[in-house]
Amino acid sequence: MKGFLLTLLLLCAPAAAQENALLFNKQIQATIPKGLYSLTPRAIAEDYTNKNNRPQHVFRNKDGDYSIAFNHMNKPLTPRDLIPFHTQLKTQLEAKLTGIQWIKDGSQTLNQRQWEVLEFKAPEQGLLHHN
Repeated sequence: MKGFLLTLLLLCAPAAAQENALLFNKQIQATIPKGLYSLTPRAIAEDYTNKNNRPQHVFRNKDGDYSIAFNHMNKPLTPRDLIPFHTQLKTQLEAKLTGIQWIKDGSQTLNQRQWEVLEFKAPEQGLLHHN
């Protein structure tokens, strides 16, 4: 598995038209819903204060209630690494978001690949997050 982690924060947004974006020095192409704009590195640093887990690319709508974030990981994850990573990410989210309510928490197979799913609602924000 390549050393890329896609973090999706899909906050109750309807399906929309899509456009392509080239990421990580044009090594990856991603399909981004129309209506999202790319955040500057400064805006990303303000929103994601933890330097160790800060995404390199973030696309957000104008209302700020829908985002897609992309992280490049220094060390590739193997399928065996997914569950420990899932546990670590869940612990970090619980520490950051007070009163988090879990909707989905587990593994699923999509396109013959294992994905870890953390879907939650953060009451203080009133938004539904998919991660």
